[in-house]
Amino acid sequence: FSFTTEEAELLEFTLTAPDGLSPVALDVIFKWTSADPGIGGKQAEYDLYLVEGDGDPLLGDPVRVKTNSWQPLGNLAPETEYSWQIIAFLEDEDSEGVPATNGPITFTTMDDPLTLTEVRPDFGNQGAEMEVTLFGSKFEAGMSVSFGDGISAVLGTVNPAGTEAQVDLEIAEDAAPGFRTVSVTIGEPGEEETATLEEAFTVGAPGIWTEMAPLPHQPRNRRDAAHRGSWLAYDAENNVIYAAKGQRNEGIYLFDRAEGENGDWLAEPVATVPRDTLRSRATWRGGRGVVADGYLYVIHGNNTSLFWRLPLSGNGTDEENHWTPWERLEDIPQGNSGRPVRGGGDIAYNAAEGAIYLLKGDRQDFLRYDIEEGVWTVLANAPGAPPRWLRDSWLVFDGDNTLYAHKGRFFDRTVENRNDWAGYMYSYGTEGWSDNLGGVPLLGPMGRRWRRRRSADGASAAFYEGSVYALKGGNTQQLWQYDIGEAEWQHLDEMPLDGTAGRRRVNAGGYLISTDDGYLYALKGNRSNEFWRYTLPETGMMASLPRPDRSGVMSEEQPTGRAFVRIGPNPLQGGFATLRFEGLGHNPKSQKDLGYVPRLTVNVFDVTGRGVLSRNITTAQAGAVSLDLRNLSAGIYLVQVDAEGFSGSQKLVVQR
Repeated sequence: FSFTTEEAELLEFTLTAPDGLSPVALDVIFKWTSADPGIGGKQAEYDLYLVEGDGDPLLGDPVRVKTNSWQPLGNLAPETEYSWQIIAFLEDEDSEGVPATNGPITFTTMDDPLTLTEVRPDFGNQGAEMEVTLFGSKFEAGMSVSFGDGISAVLGTVNPAGTEAQVDLEIAEDAAPGFRTVSVTIGEPGEEETATLEEAFTVGAPGIWTEMAPLPHQPRNRRDAAHRGSWLAYDAENNVIYAAKGQRNEGIYLFDRAEGENGDWLAEPVATVPRDTLRSRATWRGGRGVVADGYLYVIHGNNTSLFWRLPLSGNGTDEENHWTPWERLEDIPQGNSGRPVRGGGDIAYNAAEGAIYLLKGDRQDFLRYDIEEGVWTVLANAPGAPPRWLRDSWLVFDGDNTLYAHKGRFFDRTVENRNDWAGYMYSYGTEGWSDNLGGVPLLGPMGRRWRRRRSADGASAAFYEGSVYALKGGNTQQLWQYDIGEAEWQHLDEMPLDGTAGRRRVNAGGYLISTDDGYLYALKGNRSNEFWRYTLPETGMMASLPRPDRSGVMSEEQPTGRAFVRIGPNPLQGGFATLRFEGLGHNPKSQKDLGYVPRLTVNVFDVTGRGVLSRNITTAQAGAVSLDLRNLSAGIYLVQVDAEGFSGSQKLVVQR
């Protein structure tokens, strides 16, 4: 080096990258080291010279840099030679500066690399046909794309910049579920270049949609179909489902799940919701029902404050199938908005509290009804701006101590990537309302493509075993699952388009409930009487099920006798979990005759793979056992269950 002052040795610096010994990437960061960037309170600055070729860099124009690094984004060409040099200055009050220099160094750039950074959408079910977009760089027509075994990937269009590529996927029915590594390859044989992205795509095991017998049709009633104000309510004690069609239809229908092979409706309504005595208004928009503590509770809706209940125990048992009259309860308070019930809300029952919660809509009113006291309490408003909870917002209870509320129609536009836009969802617990948890994603399947659609008319949700399941509605067929432990949404099987009413999607009047044995039941709405059942996919420890052809109307499920094991509650907050199982072992009938008794091995592993519990269980083919998990600290665990002819695992979230 050549320095002109005593400060020279303190200004000493060394060029470190590029060092000229090997080619560098186009996004290389130029770096150099210095002994002391600040001397006596003075700051070192650097002029960086960069020229193409092996000429004198000082003949070019410098870039002034105040740090020890610089990145020439977009300024370097591939497979090109460059030279660089730096002059350092220590600013002085009496001079223009004290210079020192190092270099030049000549280096060569590499070719522009092939990269794969994202796959969107990143989820598809077995048997699905869909289009995905790959994001990266240096894509070209004719490149090969791989999603692994069981997935056919055909390259479509590539944009001129080579940063996006459309790919048509066909996922085989027997494709292994789970994460997939995606790869792209360009170049001639022997000179290939490949980019991979691990866990870039997930194959899901879909559930089964089966159309049940439709809601009974009442002749000479042109409004006799599920529309706004429809609902379903599950009576676990009697294994039946109650339904109302809304749209000023006053009848309450009963679906007996034990009737026949798949259950059936009683032909006539079992009860009729009374009209508003002042204005003779029938139940309509905002109408909702829920079974609680042996009663059917009904929100009348239709711009009224009426609230009813119907005793279920002993009803419909005499010779003429008479039902006990309705009881009118305390009117629903108009709340902070000063409005009656007019649509946009939902209802949920908390058995532990003995309370019914009401998201009143279409403003922010949120209320609690104490069943024992028979009194309504106005609670803190449901959150979010604008202060509107429009149709169809929904409310579900997780069976423990938390409610989840989803806001219809509105969505968060503040997220930079439009593909990540989602609705608003909040939880309500002992500490009140949470911040926005992120609602149903806008981007979802519409035919072979994924498009942005907001949650709207017909949106509804139900809770089962640690997850919220939601119909998006808004004239889509989309069903989504929100894993509470992971705080993530994923798309499940779409409700079939073809049904007894023709080709219809979920719209106004759609409604969803869950039963305690792993099924979802849904009204499609959209002025139809279609009624569907969904067998939940293999998100828990459920054995593989043969899937029927779902293209026809009233398609049948394969025979029952499915093997499954589930653990709950999940998330677990107490010390004991319950393991429920059914149909374990081969050919149960003959083995039972021979005195066959299944044996289960249960192993629990923490996130490091360390075993924390092992237990052998000898039990009947169907039943439940209790697991003592009081020694587990908060965290995520894997529960592995093995039995003859069955092996499965399920994630368990422990909260303390």
